[in-house]
Amino acid sequence: MIEPYALDRAITSASLAIRRARETLRAEPEASPERPLAGHDRVSRRDELVELADLAERRADEPMWPAAVPHVRELVLSRATFVDERREALARAVDLHTIESPVRGERTVASMLDAVMVSRVDALVEAWARTLEDSARSTQTAAHFLLRRRLEAARLIGDFDLDRHDSPVAEPALLYKLARGVLDLTSDVVPPARSWEQAIVASIGRTGHEGFPGKLTTRWLASTLPEGLIDGLAPDVKAPPRLLGASSFARALADLGGAIAAADIPRGLPRCIARAPHDLLIARRAGLFGALVAHAPFLRRKLELSRGAARDQASAAERLLLAALRLDAARVLAREVDPRHEGAQERTAEIVSRAMGAVVPPKLAYVVPRMGPGDAVRLVGGVLAYSDRERIVDALDDDWFASPRAADLLRHAHHEHRAAFRAGEVDIDGSLAALRRTVDGL
Repeated sequence: MIEPYALDRAITSASLAIRRARETLRAEPEASPERPLAGHDRVSRRDELVELADLAERRADEPMWPAAVPHVRELVLSRATFVDERREALARAVDLHTIESPVRGERTVASMLDAVMVSRVDALVEAWARTLEDSARSTQTAAHFLLRRRLEAARLIGDFDLDRHDSPVAEPALLYKLARGVLDLTSDVVPPARSWEQAIVASIGRTGHEGFPGKLTTRWLASTLPEGLIDGLAPDVKAPPRLLGASSFARALADLGGAIAAADIPRGLPRCIARAPHDLLIARRAGLFGALVAHAPFLRRKLELSRGAARDQASAAERLLLAALRLDAARVLAREVDPRHEGAQERTAEIVSRAMGAVVPPKLAYVVPRMGPGDAVRLVGGVLAYSDRERIVDALDDDWFASPRAADLLRHAHHEHRAAFRAGEVDIDGSLAALRRTVDGL
């Protein structure tokens, strides 16, 4: 086994390689490498994981060994399943289907879903949705197989608990308690829709983004940050998403907040100790900054909206955020459905239908919405961010995002955070209470 700091560097390099491969997979699946971890054997093979786990048990005096175990486990899992991720991405975004309606030609499943979201005429939205349903089988098969393959890989690697690996909670049962709590508390927030496609269209927020720029740019996003927050940092920020509506601004701000938290670790501290593979702080910061679109003082100060317009727009944006949170809760609850059992698609579709407020047919299970291992941490971080919102407002007032103290407060929390932190029952209960107060205030 290599020395601790060299191990940390090797894990960081391998993690970057798989992250870049997944970014390519989302943007241009055919250009993605088939084996992105081929040059990172020392930290992505099962025998290395077994050796590291044994060393961590024997050498309690070296904190790097136990800290590195979940990172190497994640890399081993990724190595075992990346070919299946790639197959699912190709089925979704590359494979062509011959269609007759609403146009005759060849389309991918991804382009059909995109047409559902961007079409402005209800009849077109409905036509694309029905065509997508009729064309989704191969994509569903690939997505379903990926979920099964990940379960099987976990068994072969060491029969560990995927829920505990993927979610930063003290006990896996808390993850499902949180998901059910979200659905219960927000049951009256998202109105029923007459179809799943109309629910998708409503979640975009095509209206209600007055004052935002006509184009999403990294420069504009950076201008919204508290002064000094990124001084000395080089956050690995994704390209801003395509501008579809208010939800696009929330997503862009969330990506930026998460990237800052990922980059802001104390100098000299091994990354394995500072951040987890599915890190709670990164997800919490994504939730905190993404929620700025629903913060009336932010809309007044940064977008120069009137008090009444800011209040109304913030309320509408909060409902969009809660709709997205409900969908994350459904993704998590779908983890309880073993994809290897008969009827898994039907049960998964039922869970998603409850969250969306519209019937999702079983033939779209695992396709709408897409599911993955990051669902759990996104939900936990998103809910804990409701407590974070209240705390930072209590400390710095409503315009915390413009406070000269905000950067110091946030960066201190970033440097205090450790990968080993997991949300306990007190954290979960407190955050659900904060979520309730937000819902009651709508």
